This record gives sequence, structure tokens and C-alpha cells, in this order.
Amino acid sequence: MKTIVAILFFILSCSLHAQLKKGQWMIGSLADFSHTSSDDGINYYSHNSKVTNYRLMPGAGYFLMDKFCGGVRINISGLKTEDDQISINPVYSYISSLDLTVSGIGFSPFFRYYLLPAAKKINLFVDVSYTYNNETRKTISYQKTIISGGTPSEVRANSKDKYQGNYYSLMAGPVIFIGRNVSFELSLGYTLDKTQGSNLTTDRITFGTGFQVHFGK
Repeated sequence: MKTIVAILFFILSCSLHAQLKKGQWMIGSLADFSHTSSDDGINYYSHNSKVTNYRLMPGAGYFLMDKFCGGVRINISGLKTEDDQISINPVYSYISSLDLTVSGIGFSPFFRYYLLPAAKKINLFVDVSYTYNNETRKTISYQKTIISGGTPSEVRANSKDKYQGNYYSLMAGPVIFIGRNVSFELSLGYTLDKTQGSNLTTDRITFGTGFQVHFGK
């Protein structure tokens, strides 16, 4: 254990000169994740919901100025939603469930700026991007209704649709250069989603990680 700590300390203590100069390149990959859940109810009603998002974003960028980079990423995304509702009373009761799965792929131009001097082995970055995504949505729904004195009814439905998604993202966080040409980063981000065809707009907070390889003259 002491050996591992000593090696890490040595790496972070070395004099590094990061490749953040005009005319240099950066390639790598980012990944981010978000999850929200709710569990609420009142009297004879309950509602449970879970929403999970993830994105994998390999890409490349070019330093237009010192510490300022622009480029394009490929966006591979997924979403899973589970929503269950139950309402029970003597007159009218129902049970409903919704399972929604979304998979998408698209492209994402981005701009990134490093806030601290380029020679710093620990730096901070701000990254803004726009993503155009082609998405496939699969929905499975179920509802059972019970009316006092009547016959219970059940409705099941499956659907598959295609949409175009527009994402606007801002993220920032620390980056650690573990060598002259390799960096590891963590990020906290905000993403606004606007989906064409379904008139759906959502936003979310994301947590991400990634690595970059820097090279050039």
C-alpha cells in the first residue's frame, strides 16, 4: 500500500508541461450518468418513478488558441424510465405501469477552455456542447381499471418510434495530467434536452468522467 501511495505521489509531483498549446490535438472519451427516483403517495394513491440516463462520447479536438479547444464527439446515449401508479378506492381504482427505453446515436460539436496555466499538472476545465441525436424509443404500457359494480378492464400497448433529440450541455471539473500527454478528468454537468416530434423538454444534472490524450508539435 505504501508503495502505491509513493508512486502516485511521485507522478503528481513531477514537473509536467501539458499539451494545451495552439496547434495541438486532443483525442479521448467522456462518459456521464444521471439517475433520479421518486416515491410518493397520499391516502389510497401511490406513485413510483425511476429515470436513468447515460452517455458515452468519444471524440477529438484541436487547440485553436492556447488552452482553448474545439472539436466533435460521437454521442452514444441511453435512457431507461420505469413509472408505476396505483389508486385504490371503493368507487374507482386503477393500476398503471410504463416502461420506456431510449437508445440514440449522434454527433456533438464542442468547445473547451482550461482555466489554469497550461503547465499545471492539476487544472480546471469548462466544456460546452450541442448534440444532435437520432433516437429510437420503445414503450410498454399497461393499465387496469376497476369501477364499482362494473367489469374490470385491461389495456396493454407496445410502441416503437423514432425521434430527433437536441441536447445543450455545460460541464466543468478538475483534470489531472498523469503524464505529459495523458489526462484524467471528473465533471459535474447540466444538460437540457429538447426532443423533436414528442414536444418533450427535460433537464438533468450529470456526473461524468473521462480521459484525453494530447499530442502535437
